[in-house]
Parts: sequence; structure tokens; C-alpha cells
Amino acid sequence: MGQHLDEIGEIDNAVTLISAVKKIKKRIPERAADPANWGMAKSMMMGAQNAGVDLSSEAAIDNYMRELQRTQSQKAYSQPVSPTTNPYKHLGRNDKVTVRYKGGRVLSEVKFKKVMKDLQGGACELVE
Repeated sequence: MGQHLDEIGEIDNAVTLISAVKKIKKRIPERAADPANWGMAKSMMMGAQNAGVDLSSEAAIDNYMRELQRTQSQKAYSQPVSPTTNPYKHLGRNDKVTVRYKGGRVLSEVKFKKVMKDLQGGACELVE
């Protein structure tokens, strides 16, 4: 398959790509299952799945999203906002950071936006 893509000009040096994927193929499912690696859309869909929403039904997903927005809006307006300073205000969303989770796992050179909620929630700490 890879050689075919090389032959038709879709990718350059398919052999290198195949070799690289073979080296990391066991880590791909682990990283894909780690919520720290999920974007907003994946996080929302996994939340819907965990809530028992039928992901094959667009109407069910729409209903779930509306309910999620409603409950989050209620939380935002019902909780008093404390005037705390943001310890991460010096970081941009795409800045690379290293964090250590409470279990000892360390993620190096990960984009801040991928671990921002975990940092703010206390699940991990920034490693200087």
C-alpha cells in the first residue's frame, strides 16, 4: 500500500513512513485513549458516549449538546467567581510544556492547550 502511494506521487518516501509507523504502532492506541491527547470535539463525543447517547443518531447528539450547554451555562452563572490570578497566563495555547501527573506519568513537549484543563483542575503540575 505504502509503495503504491509513493508510485502515484501521493507521498514521498513511503518506505520511511511505513517504518516510522511500525515503530510506534503499539503506542498509537494508548495515546489515542488518553484524554490528555483529545481535542474539544473528541472530548465532547466521548462524554456523549459515556452518557449513553446513541452516536449514530444526529438528533440524539444534538439533544445531548443542547443539554450540556444548558447545564454548563447554569453552572457558570450559579458559581461565584473568585478573583484568583491565572498562574498560566504567561503561556500561549500552542506553547510546548512538560507536565507531571499525580500518578507520576510525565508528558514532555505537549501543547499547553492539550493539558490546560488538567493543570487547572490539579490533575497534573507544570514541570519547569
